[in-house]
Parts: sequence; C-alpha cells; structure tokens
Amino acid sequence: MLLIFVFSALPMGAKGSDHQIEILLGESSSDHLVGAGWGLAEQHTPPPFRWLLHLEGDIEVELDVAQDIVLEWIGAAAHLNWRRQRIALYVNNRFAAEWGMPDDAEFHAFQAEIPAHYWLEGTNRLTWRAAYRTRLGRSQREFAFAIHSIVLRSLDSLADQLDTAER
Repeated sequence: MLLIFVFSALPMGAKGSDHQIEILLGESSSDHLVGAGWGLAEQHTPPPFRWLLHLEGDIEVELDVAQDIVLEWIGAAAHLNWRRQRIALYVNNRFAAEWGMPDDAEFHAFQAEIPAHYWLEGTNRLTWRAAYRTRLGRSQREFAFAIHSIVLRSLDSLADQLDTAER
C-alpha cells in the first residue's frame, strides 16, 4: 500500500503543459474525460468535486509519450464511522496504487509514482475502485468518494525543478 499525504498546494495553472496535466473534476469542462461510474460535477461547496457513484469509474487522459509519472489527487471519502474507505487505481487495466482514506470526510491530497511501462502514447484509462458505497444524509443515491482534482506530472520535470532549486 502506498499512502503519501502531500502538504504543499498543487499548482493551479494551465490545464496541460509538456510536463503536467491537470484535471479539475468539479468543473463541467472535464465531462468529456469522465466515463461510467461518476456523477455530475458539483460546485455548490468549495472545493468543486465529482462523486464516484459506483464502485468503479473511469477517467481518460491523453499523453504524448509514455513516461514515469507522479499522479497527485485531492479527494474525500463518503465516510462511515466504523469503516475506512480504500481506493485502488488501475492504469490501463494494471494495478498501480492503493490508498487508505483518512478516518474523516475531509478533502486530502494523495500521490503515487507510476512507471512509464504502465502508460501508452495516446489515450490512457485511469480506473478508480472503491471498497464500498454509502448513502449520505437523506439522499437516495450511494456515494463512494469524491475527487476535486488530478494532476499528472512527468518525473523528469520534477527532477529538473529539484536541480534548479539546488543551484
């Protein structure tokens, strides 16, 4: 299990660059990337987010080249007091990472390093899987977890940033 909390803020710049792709799931502009399993973008409370309404949901992302990637995401569990939510990520049908969500309903940051051999040049499928769904409040819908944003960064760009900072 890989569980890493990120305490620095994720950059909120361009949606994509040579070294970074940012997907803001709480905005309707990401609708074309979202497959089955996800609800509509919700913007009534900050931060905007999108619920996984099933146990599994897909998001597609285009890459120009397969490379080592750091995937960072900000999300919150549909929290049960007696059971922690577990999230697994599959990249192109290959298990890539798993996280145990904190024992609360707050938004937290997570990350995983995913090697180049998981990725394809072109369209890539990120499949998110949850351990359970539950009803929240008086809603008749069941929710697994919510994602605010996903950022994919090239490990090369992070190494370049570290080299620059050391000079």
